[in-house]
Parts: sequence; structure tokens; C-alpha cells
Amino acid sequence: MSHTVAIIEARMASSRLPEKIMLPLGRTTVMDLIVERLRKSENINEICIATTINDEDQILVDHFSEKNVRVFRGSELNVLDRVLNAAIEGKAQILVEITGDCPFVDPQLVDYMIELLRNNDLEYIANNFETSFADGFDVQVYYFDALERMANMDLTDLEKEHVTMKIRQNPNLFRTLNLVAPSQLKRPNYSVTLDTPEDYEVIQLVYQEMQKSFGPNFGVFEITKFLDSHPEIASINSKVHRKGYT
Repeated sequence: MSHTVAIIEARMASSRLPEKIMLPLGRTTVMDLIVERLRKSENINEICIATTINDEDQILVDHFSEKNVRVFRGSELNVLDRVLNAAIEGKAQILVEITGDCPFVDPQLVDYMIELLRNNDLEYIANNFETSFADGFDVQVYYFDALERMANMDLTDLEKEHVTMKIRQNPNLFRTLNLVAPSQLKRPNYSVTLDTPEDYEVIQLVYQEMQKSFGPNFGVFEITKFLDSHPEIASINSKVHRKGYT
């Protein structure tokens, strides 16, 4: 079976919500929760945090080395180079790419996407070519060979910043698939990603309810149902403008 490594892109710098990835959630932190949830995956062999060489990111090295989580440090702006070398160091054959602003990443959804990649003639699968799941459940799964082939192409600075941009924009060069949410989960207007203070408020409220009702065993189904029944919570961050490449 292919050696599968989950790589979490994370750094402490954040203009709208400083140090957001280490904000507390109950008795844990945002980053610790991501790691904890990815550890529930049946198909992931290793978890690696890919951060920068900036001084402020030393806290991630110190914190997660005590928890036996590998931390790779590389370029802040050339995220492709950072992820590629983190994958090389971990001898990854399949990569699961997650960002540090998605505390509710669903391990069952991750496992389903890994199996889709393994069992079909694909090189890359994602669930956010077009937004269908609530923002914050974004997952990308792809073969290391595809990433390495892309990295050897003539890339712009923007394509180096957004790791898989070249793959996503060239379906004639790479065998790709976009996983669309089923109708009961199709909520592109919801967001449980962490960019702003409003997002943090939503995430705290959702996490409190999930812990009370389900303990650690919750995912996209439970969160979507909760937000459906609490539109006043879903609306808290509904006006937030999302930055970055989609």
C-alpha cells in the first residue's frame, strides 16, 4: 500500500487573526485538534506540519516535537518547495494536503478521498474546485509523482505559492477529479474555516456543541446538521470575504 503522508501547511503569521493556528479550543488548540482528527484516519501513515523558517514558527517545532509529530521548515512564500521537500523527507507516495485553518477536517472524508485516488485512474482529487461542502472541509489528495512532475515545470511565483494550482488548471496534463458534496451536505454558504475573529466565534460555538453531543466522534454530517438548525450561528461569519486562490 502506498505510503500516505498528511501535510498540514501552517504558520503563526496571520494578518487578520494573529497566531490563529494555536488559539485555544476547549482544552486543546486549533493545530492540536487538526492533528488529533487526522490521527483517526485509517489510511494516513504519517502526519507532518510544514511550516516556515521564520522565528515565530519555532513554537510549532517546540510544541509538536514533544507530541511526536514531524515538523518540516521551509520557504514562507514558495509553499510548493516547502511541501515538496516535506514529502521527500517523509518518503511520501500519496500526499493529503490540509491547511492549518481547517480545525474540523473530517478523517472519514479524507479516507474516502484517499480510496478514490487509489482505486481509480487518477493523479489528483480535491473537493474544492467549486465550493460545495462548507468552507473548512477542504481536502486535496494526490500522488507525489504528480507533484514532482509539476514542480519541474516552468512555474510563476503565484503557482509556487498555491501548491497545486498548476495541476488544478491543467486537466489535460493531469488526471484530476473534483468531489462534489451530496445534496444533504451541499452548504457552500457555511464556513468553519479560521481566518477572522468571527470565524473563531463560530468554531468555538460549534466545537462546544460537538464535544457535548458527540465527544470526539463528529464530522461534516454532524456539523452541517448543527448549522442547519442554528442559522444564527452560521450567519456570524457569513459576510467574511475569503482571500486566496480557489
